[in-house]
Amino acid sequence: MPRFSSPSTLLFDFFMQRKKIYIYGGTVEAKSFIKLYGRFLSGVIDRSYSPESLFEGVIVFDKKIINSDCIVINAISCANTGDVDRFVLSKGATLIGIYEFLEIISNNYFLKNDQLDLKLSDWSDFPTYFLDHISHYIKIFNRLDDCGKGVFTDYLDARITVDLNFLGERYEFKEPNSMYLQDFLPDLNDYTFVDIGGFDGGNTDAFLEKYPNGNAIIIEANKDQCRLIRNKFIHKKNVSVHNFFLGDSTGDISFIINGNASRKLEDNDDVSRLVLQSCEKNTLDNILNNTGDSNLFIKMDVEGAELDVLTGMAEVSKRNNTILAISIYHKISDFVDLWPVIEAYSKSKNITIRHLTSGVCETVLFIY
Repeated sequence: MPRFSSPSTLLFDFFMQRKKIYIYGGTVEAKSFIKLYGRFLSGVIDRSYSPESLFEGVIVFDKKIINSDCIVINAISCANTGDVDRFVLSKGATLIGIYEFLEIISNNYFLKNDQLDLKLSDWSDFPTYFLDHISHYIKIFNRLDDCGKGVFTDYLDARITVDLNFLGERYEFKEPNSMYLQDFLPDLNDYTFVDIGGFDGGNTDAFLEKYPNGNAIIIEANKDQCRLIRNKFIHKKNVSVHNFFLGDSTGDISFIINGNASRKLEDNDDVSRLVLQSCEKNTLDNILNNTGDSNLFIKMDVEGAELDVLTGMAEVSKRNNTILAISIYHKISDFVDLWPVIEAYSKSKNITIRHLTSGVCETVLFIY
């Protein structure tokens, strides 16, 4: 069977339990869904949990349980949601995304119901936000190249409708570590790759594999990840690793560790329930002040602190051959907040957008 085609049949099957119903992914979205509808579920599928264990009181199964006589609700909205969709469909099961299901079940339930603590809940006001700033979005659209305009349109459609299919089904995606190395970019053999938000060094690995004559500067705030990166590149003389939290000023800073990712504290964060680290805060202008590199390819994925990083690299941006790849999906206001700086940095340069995964993550704006 393909994706669900009849909302009424789907609701009959779900509430009358005419079929086995599984939710795929032990995510925040799944937790919220189970609070409301767990009694109708046959199980949860997630390889991070042992089969026969419980997730929020619902039994966990291996994905082998999926067959043509079940319905699978995909609760994964990150990078591999497309892989899940393809696997489920290959088993002949009926497939529906969690947001699609909620929209059917309660007439845009996701947009109206404040009981759900979903990953995209901070985007629930996007349709209103979009209309309030529509002239701004038109201005951005007009500045993009033709391919970028198409991706931008899909991005907006996905955010307005909460339909991830706009992002995941129209494109072919590169392997995650090499996703920033897009074909439209110039030859980067003589470039220094500045990997801001280095994570595990995978993007730097991919860059140096393709451009062995290049250099790399990795900047990572998480001290544990930074230690792993240093060990990984210990024998690479063309790679330097820096343990800084990048921003628009210098000093000491405490920040949040969320898994292996780092983000700055917001005013509404409850620090008593968070894992914190501290390190030195620095600007990219300071770090690159003495390098003299004129050919820079700067990738930044800093969990919503992109504006601070951009503000702290005013001098670097003036180097003629600087290429930027900026994550622009973390906050509802990213395009509005970042655009004045982006516009200032991009005079006489090309601007485009690519969406680099089949989920909500990795919408990236390129200036080159």
